[in-house]
Amino acid sequence: MKKIIVTLISICITLISLKAQTGEIQGRVKDQTGAGTPFASVAVYLNGVLQDGSATDYDGYFSIKPLNPGTYRVSASFVGKVVNVTGVVVSSGKTTFLDDIIINTAQEIGSVTIIYEAPPIDVGKPDAGDTKTREEIEKMPKNNLVGIIGNSAATYQSDDNNLINIGGSRGYATKYLIDGVDMTGTVELPTEAIDQIQIITGGIEAKQGDLTGGIVSISTRGPSKNFHGAIEAITSQYLDPSGYNQFKFSALGPIYTKYKGTDTSKTILGFLLTTEFLYRKDTDPPATSLWQVNDSVLQDIKQNPLKPSKFGTGLNKSTEFLRTSDLYAINYKPNNSAFSGSAFGKIDFKPSQSVNITVGGQYYNQIRHAYIRTFSLLNPENNPLVKNNDIRLYGKFTQRFLSKISEKDSKSSDETYVLSNAYYTIQVDYQRSSSSQEDARFGWEPFKYGYIGKFNTYRAPVYGYGTDSVTGLTGYRLLGYQDTAVTFEPGSVNPQMTRYTEMYFDSENPFTLDQVLLGGGLRNGDFTQNQIAYSMYYNPGVPWFNYGKSRNDQFGMRFDASVDLKKSSGDHMNKHALEFGFEYQQRV
Repeated sequence: MKKIIVTLISICITLISLKAQTGEIQGRVKDQTGAGTPFASVAVYLNGVLQDGSATDYDGYFSIKPLNPGTYRVSASFVGKVVNVTGVVVSSGKTTFLDDIIINTAQEIGSVTIIYEAPPIDVGKPDAGDTKTREEIEKMPKNNLVGIIGNSAATYQSDDNNLINIGGSRGYATKYLIDGVDMTGTVELPTEAIDQIQIITGGIEAKQGDLTGGIVSISTRGPSKNFHGAIEAITSQYLDPSGYNQFKFSALGPIYTKYKGTDTSKTILGFLLTTEFLYRKDTDPPATSLWQVNDSVLQDIKQNPLKPSKFGTGLNKSTEFLRTSDLYAINYKPNNSAFSGSAFGKIDFKPSQSVNITVGGQYYNQIRHAYIRTFSLLNPENNPLVKNNDIRLYGKFTQRFLSKISEKDSKSSDETYVLSNAYYTIQVDYQRSSSSQEDARFGWEPFKYGYIGKFNTYRAPVYGYGTDSVTGLTGYRLLGYQDTAVTFEPGSVNPQMTRYTEMYFDSENPFTLDQVLLGGGLRNGDFTQNQIAYSMYYNPGVPWFNYGKSRNDQFGMRFDASVDLKKSSGDHMNKHALEFGFEYQQRV
């Protein structure tokens, strides 16, 4: 029994899978003489909402965690004197140090504000990478999540629509986290929902798995003490060929505030809601001009796809007689449009200072026409229709426990031992990602894809004079059957492809179906044969060749726990964090 218990404990500690989605602020409060200030109150605020607090120990040291990534205001107070440190950036899995918060008890000024500046060397950052705060994101020219990530050092993006490569790995080898939840499906999130993006390119901890590239950890905005809202619209319609149109909406603020209108007001329930809509006429503008066929010439090709051969008999494809004068240049990819909509929302509930509950979700939907180079000249209207849909839901429960400080024995020189920052987090999530690709006209009706019309084949028996090997009789024997005639009734499903066979039957009287194909016509299912001009471009009317669907579901559950054991004496503090937990993830 003891062996089983020890094994279970070992498994729990081994299965540490903290997504490092929280950070820590650690520092020391001093007086004007440089000595540590004991029992000073330290509180941290995010968007004006009190997140957590602590009291300094006997030597003025404090440590506050877990804190969601963001830009905080740290307020230290003692005997009526207050020092506010603004702009303190907390990142996932990192410790932000505030070593010298000096409260001058001798001065008459009651409140002092200091703007935090990150040190040149961040000792609390063990890994390599970059962190983008909301203030930096708002100044960037890129307007989407992947574009923002691509502006970081040590990342590579081959094209605007491709994923990020980190450390030479492929795009799918990068792990993406949103508020600690593994992201599956389309990597997209309304930028108005983002508070901080942390890109880890090296020095990845062993507890992070399921990746060979890097980690992109995205933190969304937390609740605010005051209401905030924004509406943004961007368009390049009629200004450039790409036709870029984007609309954004965001709102966040309190739902319920306790002691509202007083100095002790507390936001108990807050919300965040962001939406984003994007329409692009061309999702990937070309570097050089593309060619298109003049409308009048194209219409003639659709009505008369075949021409009589000038040498002997037979028919030739009309598209093989195109001239430069039949073409004109464009500076966008035809029928390469995309419309997408995305929404993200979450609710934060803080019933007490030690309990926090977060429920969030995201919905993303995109409909686009994929660019096919071989369709671009003569058949762009039949570019395949691609649909992507993603749903993400998650819930998180965090409970903190009050720190316990042992009493210092005045008769001994023993150091002060502190058990602090004990907390646990339970998180569950569900994600569904689905996609499909099909011909926009036929969708999931497979028998329409290559239907030309109804063929009637007539056959006649064939006889030969000889001796029967079974009976030994001599005379005319049945040798088999041969095709004698083929008739054709045009269909209406693929009118442009049907014209090939109609024109063939107008000039020929075939007696086999093979002759129809060899003569330039099409049989049912032959939607690629006789349809390529000079082995470069498909002729008008050719549907997309296939259709398919995919769906991936993911359910995850995680338990994290941590507690700090620290001791301080004079100018030194040693702190050890014991972290343990487990994770369950199921993908279907």
